[in-house]
Amino acid sequence: MRKNWVLWVLMSIFVIMMVTHFAPVATTMVETTVETTETVIEPDPPPEPDITLPPPDPNDPGVDPTPYMPGPLPEDVIYDATEPSGTIPYTFTDPETGETSEGEVFKDEISVRFVPEVMEEDIDAVLASVSGWKKIYDPAFDVWTIGIPPASSQQELDSKLETLNNNPLVEFAVPSVVGKPTQVIPNDPLYVYQGNPEGNLARIKVPFAWEIEKGVNEVVIGILDSGVRSTHEDLAPKFIRQYGLSGYSEPHGTIMASIAAAATNNSVGMAGVGWNTRFVSGRVTNSSGKWSGNLVESRLKDFINTYDPAPILITNMSFMFFDWGYTDGMKFATLDAWKREILLVASAGNVNGNIIAWFFPAHSFTTMTVGGMWWPNRPNFNYPDSDEDGFYYWRMDEGIDFASAYQNEGERFLSVMAPWRTGVWASVESDSAYYFSYLGLHGGTSSAAAHTSGLAALVLSQFPSMSNLDIKHRLEDTADDRVRPDRNTLPISGYDRFTGWGRVDAERAVKSDGPLSMTLSSNRWYMVCLPIWPKRRADETDWRDSAAAWRFFPTPYLYRLIPGTNSYANVAIDLPSFGCYPSVHLVRPYQSFWVWFSGNTDVTVIAEGARAGLKDYHELEIPLRQGFNMLGNPFSTDLPWDDTHVSVRFYKVKVERFLFWRIGVSETSNIVPLSQAISNGWLRDKIALWNPTTNSYEYVDDNLGQSVPPGRGFLLRANRDNLTLLIKSPPTQ
Repeated sequence: MRKNWVLWVLMSIFVIMMVTHFAPVATTMVETTVETTETVIEPDPPPEPDITLPPPDPNDPGVDPTPYMPGPLPEDVIYDATEPSGTIPYTFTDPETGETSEGEVFKDEISVRFVPEVMEEDIDAVLASVSGWKKIYDPAFDVWTIGIPPASSQQELDSKLETLNNNPLVEFAVPSVVGKPTQVIPNDPLYVYQGNPEGNLARIKVPFAWEIEKGVNEVVIGILDSGVRSTHEDLAPKFIRQYGLSGYSEPHGTIMASIAAAATNNSVGMAGVGWNTRFVSGRVTNSSGKWSGNLVESRLKDFINTYDPAPILITNMSFMFFDWGYTDGMKFATLDAWKREILLVASAGNVNGNIIAWFFPAHSFTTMTVGGMWWPNRPNFNYPDSDEDGFYYWRMDEGIDFASAYQNEGERFLSVMAPWRTGVWASVESDSAYYFSYLGLHGGTSSAAAHTSGLAALVLSQFPSMSNLDIKHRLEDTADDRVRPDRNTLPISGYDRFTGWGRVDAERAVKSDGPLSMTLSSNRWYMVCLPIWPKRRADETDWRDSAAAWRFFPTPYLYRLIPGTNSYANVAIDLPSFGCYPSVHLVRPYQSFWVWFSGNTDVTVIAEGARAGLKDYHELEIPLRQGFNMLGNPFSTDLPWDDTHVSVRFYKVKVERFLFWRIGVSETSNIVPLSQAISNGWLRDKIALWNPTTNSYEYVDDNLGQSVPPGRGFLLRANRDNLTLLIKSPPTQ
């Protein structure tokens, strides 16, 4: 009898162990069953939008909304096609920082913008004050190039500029630049190890990017790591605070902070990629120095709730956890951060093998995963970095294949590549200690992620309306994919599993893609989008207001549907940069607005900034909310509404249980074609475009070969949350 009882206990233990061991499979089966039930939901009828056009009534006699608006812009007007006769040296002074740089300007030309109400005869009188004459009028920027008698020196030229700038009819007068320096060289003594031709910052063109954008104080980087030596001479000026335990458990966090955001041009030490951007540290190691997934969760929550002095919109995560148990809390925290538009930059790992799928956060859809590119252990100018066709090699030790598959081709975990090596980093040995080497220090993909975080801060500074997904798209879109995994592998155009979308190019990432214009008629409603992320205005007090919709649509009748609701926000007023809906008032390529202009003339809207879809079939990801989403075609060409160009991601983070036992937390992300998302009941089967001529909606169906024209907004109805729309740019013709 006793033997039978013992046998029964052993058998029971065996059954429990087997069921527990295969619990993930059982959970997947249960989850699949739920999803199957959801997919048979009948799609709603075609979207007859049950929302009215936004109030107020523009015909209300008690309102006079008519602003001054320019008429249609003419083509370039050329009065004098004579080429400039020569140049003179010129010292430029940055109006924000007072820093100077040397260059050249034309000695007999000045660029001038007049106030809007200026008359033709007024222009002639103003020019006569400096013995000038009209040469070219550029309507895209409303700027005149005027001719002047040749100046022999900067002092003589500045005297004419002062005369013009003191005239109340002149908005600004500046030299016509020809030789302004193309890169900025900071005065940090150790910069020579970073900016030389073999240096890590020179490799990704950071000095050229600084000429365009040095970053703003409002952009704050979060460093999730082992803590930092906050008193270090190159970190103290940028350090805001540290969450978690004080101090540091190892040098890693100090190194990452110095690469991304060390004080630059302060005459000591090194340069950080984010010249003016600051950082907050979150220590994720305990008092024993061990890394903790629970501490990552806690510090991420701290970052999410940080608003003083500014929100943290970029977070560097140069670490990896084996995806089992350690990452349960992290998964919910990273999802929350992702939804709050925080860019999470993760390192891909330093080992040879297909390992990303097993580690977190590198394989998470919520992160931007960065691989490392490195070069020989010595400068070798006889061993070129590129071939005769201009394709760059990913240089590595010949005996170790670090160019192996970072991930499965289909999953596309890897985003971009950045420098594996760095010329210098801050040391924890003292407040003025550094490690540096002309040959480069071995930083790994941790270093690559830190470079990318610093660059992301510059991109967000230059294009203030960008979300986390937008910054990721921009860095991928402008990355140099003329990269070979090694000297023997043919270059791969576009995405590949060795180098992702390519090596980050800082200069291209922050450089505007030119202006665009849109002409709208008066006295009718439009649902339009500006397919651009506007660039920052140097004269803007609130950095994000540079991209506010009211900057480009000067009318009191400017509305945007709050995602997932039937309520409108009036975005014709100056809204807080970070409120409940921080992006609702910002111009993004895929965000459309209801616009009404009153008056008797057409209105031309002009914007300059970054454009989406520079690479063929490169996906731009757009979060959706359950209910109506007010979107637009983000590209400058027609967007075919079909499975080739549009897909949908369904994502979920949930606690997995077997019976009453919690067995872990799973993160799932499935991308399906547009037609499948519709058949699953996730989206309605049509989108609605507004026709301003007929004052009615038109419908685009996914199976009729229809397209959304450039600049056109549309209403898309999502039947559930946890969806994103992935739109691929059509191939350039």
